[in-house]
Amino acid sequence: MMGVRVLNDKIDDMESKEKTKTGKHGSRIHVSKRLIQSLVAAVLLTILIISTTMSPNTQTNVRVIDSVFRSFGDRGLKLASEKEASSLVGQTMIDKGIEVTINDVLYDGTRLSIGYTMEGKIGELEQLDLLVNDEPISGSVGYTGSFLSKRAYAGIITVISTNELPKDFKLTIILNKIGNKKGSWEFKDIPVKNQDHILNSKIITPMVTKPLRGGSITIEEILISDSSIELNVTESNTPEGYDYQVIDNYGNVLRPLSGSGYGEGEGDIMKNEFTFEPLHNNPQHFVIKVLAPEYENTSLIKDIKVKVTDKFPIIISQGEGGEISVNKIEYLKNKTLVHYTYKGNDPYGNGLCVWVEDNRMKILDNPTESTQRNKINYTTDGSYILECNRINKNKEITIGTKVLPDINSILEFEIPLK
Repeated sequence: MMGVRVLNDKIDDMESKEKTKTGKHGSRIHVSKRLIQSLVAAVLLTILIISTTMSPNTQTNVRVIDSVFRSFGDRGLKLASEKEASSLVGQTMIDKGIEVTINDVLYDGTRLSIGYTMEGKIGELEQLDLLVNDEPISGSVGYTGSFLSKRAYAGIITVISTNELPKDFKLTIILNKIGNKKGSWEFKDIPVKNQDHILNSKIITPMVTKPLRGGSITIEEILISDSSIELNVTESNTPEGYDYQVIDNYGNVLRPLSGSGYGEGEGDIMKNEFTFEPLHNNPQHFVIKVLAPEYENTSLIKDIKVKVTDKFPIIISQGEGGEISVNKIEYLKNKTLVHYTYKGNDPYGNGLCVWVEDNRMKILDNPTESTQRNKINYTTDGSYILECNRINKNKEITIGTKVLPDINSILEFEIPLK
């Protein structure tokens, strides 16, 4: 999960593989490639080779920033931070020229989120162990984040545990490798409390089953809180795994945050958990769409590019996948902002598949910033801002996207939430 760009994510997701990392202390952390596209698109950590020297194994309480959740978290994490449901930690460890600080921790009954910052020889978190009350935990993990500078990074680790965690526990985080550097960054006995009571948590248990392709899918449970929405689904005797889209009764497509699954028995039963960002708009029901596997014919996925002129909007068709309308480009002193809208059914997949390049086919997007969906207008055809590096207004540039298939819903559930 390094240096991933939106235009490549659409291809990478076809692999639909899952790898498992087992740490020295027995933690089984599943890094799922069956996550919905926006999670992958948000992973922007690229290894930088930067020379610096620090004293090894020195622990301090110096913080780069107080709250990673407040500055870089999704809507739910920001609200949890505002409600003081998350805990500020501020523990720092330095080894091999890399300083890591654990800034925030939150357990909302659904996901365990860890906000951290890193300085020095920045690299990917290669070997991660998580212990709860000194016992290893199993689950899936996702990484998101942003660069603060060339040698500073702020990230969030999201863990969905296979087993329910205690209401109160001590969390130990152990890192043994960052990038190509082996070392020891250990944060022991961080106190964590389940804050579901502060976050207005409730559980809906539909237990609705529908047949699909010789098997069945059951919507077992939906956990709703101010910080996240978790969908628990069981797939029985289905020929393959599926992704899911959740739409509220106002027509808003919820942003996917993470997903994981594990098999039971002979592998004929898959237990899946998908986490989505809440909109805090008091939904009355959810429509849950089961999506057919995408890109069975990869020859249909083709680049399409349009030269930028002084005439707006610039309309680009993605075929069945939707339509991109570039409405404005802001040429600022230190960056360039491309404002566009997407019309279609896949706002967090096809809607994010936009990039800018010059006449030498060099990508001009800022690799440290992910495309932002407009938080004011969370509708299916909402607006987006793509941040690029500084571009001379007189430079010849093109807007790129792909000819993509539409989302293919093969099964739907309507679940009342009251």
